[in-house]
Amino acid sequence: MVNEGHFCALDVAGRSVLLIFCRGHQHGGQMACGRIPPHGGTGTSHIGFSTTEADLPAWETRLAEWSIPVESKFTWPTGGTSVFFRDPDGHLLEFLTPRVWPTY
Repeated sequence: MVNEGHFCALDVAGRSVLLIFCRGHQHGGQMACGRIPPHGGTGTSHIGFSTTEADLPAWETRLAEWSIPVESKFTWPTGGTSVFFRDPDGHLLEFLTPRVWPTY
């Protein structure tokens, strides 16, 4: 994890990076390697995290231990499962298992 004060970058299983920005901060600017256009967000968003069917019960247990309510849980017609909950800023988060999407 990299924490720069106004954002953090989290390693996702050595395959991806999840960038999380603090609400109210505008990001971007000139760097030695190039210019990053200004960006930021307002309002709530939706982020999904992949997990396996085998690991999903452990995530549900952890949510319960942290007193984070599950808003919805269902199995898609394609066989994957989604579990929806919110972070402290009201963003909708989701754990999803394989077979939710044709590509996952």
